[in-house]
Amino acid sequence: MSASPPPTETALPRLWRRVEWRTCLKAVAISWTTVGSGIGLMTMAGWLITDASLRPPILALAVAAASVQSLALGRGVGRYAARLVLHAAALRYLGRIRLWLYDRLEPLVPAAVPRTGEVVNRLVTDADVVANGRIRGAAAITDAVGAWLIGTLAAIAIQPVLGMIVAAGTAAAQGIALWSTTVHERAEQRLSEARALLNAQVFEAFSALPELLVYDRSDVLDTVVRHATAETRPHEVRHALTVGLTRMLISIISGGTLVLVLLIGRHLAARGAINGSSVAAAAFLVLAVGEVCLALPDGLQNIGRARGAARNLSAVASRPLPSREPAVAGVPPTRPAQLLARDIVVRRSQQADSVSPATGVTEFRYPTVHVPPRARLVVTGPNGSGKSTLSYVLLHFLEPLSGAVMLGDVPLHTLRRTQIAEVVGWMPDEVYIFTATVRDNVRLAAPTASDDACKTALSRVGLAQWLTSLPNGLDTILGAGGRQLSSGERQRLGLARLLLTAVDIVLLDEPAAHIEPHDVPRLLAEIDAEFTEKSLVIMTPEGIDIPLRADATIVLGR
Repeated sequence: MSASPPPTETALPRLWRRVEWRTCLKAVAISWTTVGSGIGLMTMAGWLITDASLRPPILALAVAAASVQSLALGRGVGRYAARLVLHAAALRYLGRIRLWLYDRLEPLVPAAVPRTGEVVNRLVTDADVVANGRIRGAAAITDAVGAWLIGTLAAIAIQPVLGMIVAAGTAAAQGIALWSTTVHERAEQRLSEARALLNAQVFEAFSALPELLVYDRSDVLDTVVRHATAETRPHEVRHALTVGLTRMLISIISGGTLVLVLLIGRHLAARGAINGSSVAAAAFLVLAVGEVCLALPDGLQNIGRARGAARNLSAVASRPLPSREPAVAGVPPTRPAQLLARDIVVRRSQQADSVSPATGVTEFRYPTVHVPPRARLVVTGPNGSGKSTLSYVLLHFLEPLSGAVMLGDVPLHTLRRTQIAEVVGWMPDEVYIFTATVRDNVRLAAPTASDDACKTALSRVGLAQWLTSLPNGLDTILGAGGRQLSSGERQRLGLARLLLTAVDIVLLDEPAAHIEPHDVPRLLAEIDAEFTEKSLVIMTPEGIDIPLRADATIVLGR
């Protein structure tokens, strides 16, 4: 079987280079127009202030005043246009990153990347940082280059010697900003790690807050927060010092350039090589260029943050694929299909969290799993014995290290995911509810199901009264921002989804995990009755009584 190679850290830069060149040229043109308007505004203002004291002809003052107004308007319009272009570019780039990330995460979930809000939050945040950081960083660099070029040419037009001074001073200030990037990136990385540790410790403490309050031990939370803050403070201080030192050095260089321009300009004016108004214009020009240089460190820091976020995304997306999709779809199995797994050995990496490197490997060895048509198989065992891992193997989310899995008369690894989904259905222990209508949530696995079929499925799993109580029936919005469901209602809705499918085999991962104990026998009896024509594989913790006829029981962890 063949598969595409795993993604590498170069995937995100390739996406960056795909940003349209026309958009880049447009952004550069607008950026340089804005920078030029700002420099021209300050230069003209300096000339106008000093020249007005000499009482020149009113027409000359009127032209200068009109130029100042035009340049001020141009800078404002340019800034607004630049924001529009940058936001559009950032959104397009962010969309490409998210598509890239989804394409690489889809084969990894749920076997290699856990389905938790913490994972999604970190990945979404990193994607935003990459898109915005690179776009904003590129904009800052473009502004800086434009300021150096336009400022130098304008100063040369005033007086070549002053132009050389402005060019050298601006280059030195921007060089300091570039030098600080490496130092700041290391400080930023250490600060990010410290903040992540702080967030984890505070979250853990808040999770235990009810117990702390019961035992009147809120001081534990205070201790955790103080300790975590003490660990973070040195990194924050170093980070602030780095930023402040960079700005101070740039300000010193800009100030030194200004003083040098004034001294040499005065000398040139005394020799008659330049007039006083031009010296003032050159001085104000230096101030305008220095303002742009002060914004460069922030842009370079954004690029540094984006580089770190890109490494995080690539580290997750470049994990080895737990299973590989065949290049060519295999022959579908004969229906109704049976399931047979022999000599299965699986190794799974252990991780402290969703993005950290693996800290160990757990190996699971399974006995023969045989599920004939319409059979009932119960798989039980303590937590950590590999029940969910076995589900992943039977769904081809996870490739076994050795052994074979047959779906009917066809090896499971020769079938594509869509082919397996036509034969094998699955309800995880945590049923996900989408922010959508009841109708769309129920017919997730059967998009063409009618409203009557949806109502019948909900009625068969004991949700008929619940559906009647909803304000808009099947059109009621569930999930975030809508109607919230209890854990038991989520499980029953997951069963309703399965009832709308035409699968032969149903895998239920701890279906009674969130059901009241006195309702468990009735629910499992209902499951047994509703799925009479299908094979059932029920994963359940050790010690849970399963009140249904089981053709076989497999005990794991012994």
